[in-house]
Amino acid sequence: MSILIIDDDKNVLALIGAVLASPLYKLALFRNGSSAIDFSEHASVDLLICDWRLRDLSASDVIT
Repeated sequence: MSILIIDDDKNVLALIGAVLASPLYKLALFRNGSSAIDFSEHASVDLLICDWRLRDLSASDVIT
């Protein structure tokens, strides 16, 4: 399962990544929405975990 995680707070991003670290999951961690969108255009993502208010975009911008 591929999980895309986006949070502009590096500590929250690291915590979520550590909690979900498992051979069962392929994690992609990003600190901004723009980079995550660029990544998702070329990768298959099964689950998105996103901070609602990012510095560059909102979560609704990322999912649309």
